[in-house]
Amino acid sequence: MKAAVLHKPMQLTIENVPEPKCNPDELLIKVHRSAICNSTDTHIWNGTFRPYATPKMPHILGHECCGEVIEVGKECAHEYKIGDRVGFWVKMTGGFAEFNAIKPNCLGVCKLTDDLSYDEGALLELICGTIRLIYDAGLHVGDKVLMLGQGPAGLFLAQEARLTGVARIYAVDLYDNRLEASKKIAADDTLNLNGKSHEEAFDLLSQMVGRVDVVIDAMGDNRWSQGNSIDLALNLLKRHGKYMIFGHRGKNDSVNTQLISNEDITMRGFEPGIAKTKELTDFTVELVSQGRIKAAELITHHFPLEKLENGLNKCLNDLHDTIKVIIDVA
Repeated sequence: MKAAVLHKPMQLTIENVPEPKCNPDELLIKVHRSAICNSTDTHIWNGTFRPYATPKMPHILGHECCGEVIEVGKECAHEYKIGDRVGFWVKMTGGFAEFNAIKPNCLGVCKLTDDLSYDEGALLELICGTIRLIYDAGLHVGDKVLMLGQGPAGLFLAQEARLTGVARIYAVDLYDNRLEASKKIAADDTLNLNGKSHEEAFDLLSQMVGRVDVVIDAMGDNRWSQGNSIDLALNLLKRHGKYMIFGHRGKNDSVNTQLISNEDITMRGFEPGIAKTKELTDFTVELVSQGRIKAAELITHHFPLEKLENGLNKCLNDLHDTIKVIIDVA
């Protein structure tokens, strides 16, 4: 089968490799669409992802994919059949290949409804990941929320936060195309940090937002050269506020621990567990199918598998016109 094999950072080749075997506890899927993860895939590719979380090389890059079940292991036959269309959360490798073997008992696997395209199916991994944070965030009706970063993850998080009944959502980013998308589908107001000093940004957001109940950080690497987005957001939180972290940063940023202590701020990640993840994965399909979460609208580019590096470059270097990139495998 054709697969995108990463031998070492920046050494990616499309080559023929053995097709994976379907073990008794696995499904073998023919991959139709894979999406580029703007954080994990791009940084594994260029060698800047966290070493302890990087799959051993060589490996098949990619983890956001969906496809059609073509073989069912005997332990899975009670729940799945040949022809099922599935997406899933999460397997760190194997996405950019013609076939992928997955273990349903270890993942959040969902069956695509007839009205969902393979394009949307490839985004379910990310949507399920973000909705896990919203589940753990404990948002309340009437809360004011500040979103840091409106890349694909941030745009899904903003939509999901809206579903909880929060009062206002404010979003910041460095790219107008992403903020325009946010205002169209989720945010009440936005601010582009690009070119603004830390003081200017704080003053503008203080006037626009005041203080917020919750910050959701999907910024990833801080590309804002004039300031520290973590410090900015912490200073906009109310006393007893909550700071939820989704984005993975390539390097650590300083955090004002005195402010966290004095204002009794909770700063945390999320992990609802595999049982709840499976439930949320199924719910994700329902939300996208009903149009309550916009998914296809965030896709800006398609590339064939042979042009995967073009897509990776778009996600790293052309964010002014790129949101989500899909790789057409089949």
